[in-house]
Amino acid sequence: MFNRLLNINKTFKNSINFIKQILYKNVHIYQINNHLPDFGRNFYDKI
Repeated sequence: MFNRLLNINKTFKNSINFIKQILYKNVHIYQINNHLPDFGRNFYDKI
């Protein structure tokens, strides 16, 4: 039971990291397109 909870938690964290990576990549592309060097980094830190 406890192991299953741990696995769910790990999966959840992996999902969050995956979403963060996607967001960060999109923001990074946006930042390059709009020449805003600090926007991406600040946005990523807030997540």
